[in-house]
This record gives sequence, C-alpha cells and structure tokens, in this order.
Amino acid sequence: MGADVPAGASRPGGAQPGAAGASVSAVTGGSAGAGGADAGVRLRLFVAVPPDPAALADLDRAVAAVRDRPGAPRWIPVNRWHLTLVFLGEVAGSRVDRLAEAVGAAVEQAPAAWLRFTGAGAFPARGAPRVLWAGVSDAGPPSGAPTNPARGGSARAGRAYGGPDRRVSDGGAGDGGGMDGGAGDGGGMDGGAGDGGGVERLARLARAIARAARAAGVDVERRPYRPHLTLGRWRPGEPADRGLVDALGPYSGPPFRTDHVALLRSHLGPRPRYVTLATWPLRG
Repeated sequence: MGADVPAGASRPGGAQPGAAGASVSAVTGGSAGAGGADAGVRLRLFVAVPPDPAALADLDRAVAAVRDRPGAPRWIPVNRWHLTLVFLGEVAGSRVDRLAEAVGAAVEQAPAAWLRFTGAGAFPARGAPRVLWAGVSDAGPPSGAPTNPARGGSARAGRAYGGPDRRVSDGGAGDGGGMDGGAGDGGGMDGGAGDGGGVERLARLARAIARAARAAGVDVERRPYRPHLTLGRWRPGEPADRGLVDALGPYSGPPFRTDHVALLRSHLGPRPRYVTLATWPLRG
C-alpha cells in the first residue's frame, strides 16, 4: 500500500485497531496531526483494499511504457495506488471510533477475493478526461495456490469492470482514486461458497461497509460500486491524451488475493499522503 502507518497501528495479522472494542484514537495517540481522531477535528477518510505489491509492480511496468507520452495525466505514485471501497469524506473525530467499530463488524465475515487489473478507462467517458484508471476483473488463484471451498475458495474468472462506457466518479484530488461509494441497497454480506466472483464479492463488501458507515452516523453517497484503480489525473485545461486508454486497454495483470481492508486518512496538500488508522483481515 505504501501508506504512512502511525506508531502502534496494526498491519494484517496483528490486533486491528478499530475492530470491536478497540479505539482508533487511542492507538494513534489522539493527535490529528499524526492521523488520530481528536473530537474537534474533521478527518478525510476512506476504506480501501490495498492490492498485492507484485500486482502493483506489474501494472507499474505497463504504465511506464506510456508515462512520458505527451498529454499524459499527472501520475499518482505507486505507493498511493489502492482499490477504494467507500469514500467517507470529512468525518468528525468524535465519530471515528464508532465508525471503525462498525466497519470492522462489516468486514468480519467478508471473504477474500481473487482479482486482476485489466484494461483501462477514463472519466468522464466523453469530452475532456479528468481521471485515467485501470479496470478490475475476476481471477482464479494461480496454479498451486491454496483454496478452501468451504470458506469461499477461488473466484470465477472472466467478469470484468472497466472501460470508457462505465460511469466512474472523481474521488477528489489526493484520494488516489475515483470513488463509487457503494449503492448500500443490496443484500447483506453473506460470503461463503457460491457467492460469485471476486468483483461481486468486492461490491458486496463495499455495500456492507457503506451501510455500516451510515449506521455509525456517516453520510455515504448511494451509487453503484465500480471497482477501479486510479492511475492519474488531468487538471482542467491541460492537454489530455485519451489514447492512453487504448494503449493500456490490452493490459491484463497477474491474479492477486485481497487479504485485508484498511481505514485510511487522506492528507491533502502539495504532497498528499495516506495514514492507515485500522486494518481488518478478510477470511478464507
């Protein structure tokens, strides 16, 4: 992921701050400047899946071939690439612990998923583009990878999202990705065998997290979730080469497994950065 992690914050496999009974503000020291949750401060937050570093490195090699083309966007550094699940916006510090507890409960029963980065697209689909992004599709595990059908097993291959005809919203500068916040009106997080491919699992997880956030008092936009990874942004009036979508269109990366979900704080400014406030493992 490459995000800054405050002292004491957990990584996958450890005790996760923000899970039931834990305090994000206690773990981060309660300092807003360090990514904490002071009651009087508003924090720009989002929930995301940090992809596998090997998958990001492979995508980065593909992007390197077009990085210096005239009309390229302002590229987002690889260490800020991620798959946003829900953009939470500005959240009062007094709500962060309750929010993290709710998100942790939503993630608790969610199964891991096998995905791959596939193709590219731009937002908006017509006119001057503002966002260049990589698409996401289902994948099965690589040969020899362990699976557990009773807990979800491998995902079906073949279903893909992405392409210029998909409506993708701009998540705002510094958030490292356009954001479809999850419709929030679907079924519960049911997980387990026969629950669809990786993209479907990701969408169901996004909806569950969006519902949990609303229950915790955080207003989340209701819109269909379309997973994607934002590669770069154009500023208004800058020359923009929409041909980059075609150049990256044939790309299909290696499969990777989503193994955890993170609650992150976005710091805007000349050098945007993310601070990880909490992480939760995905099961299976």
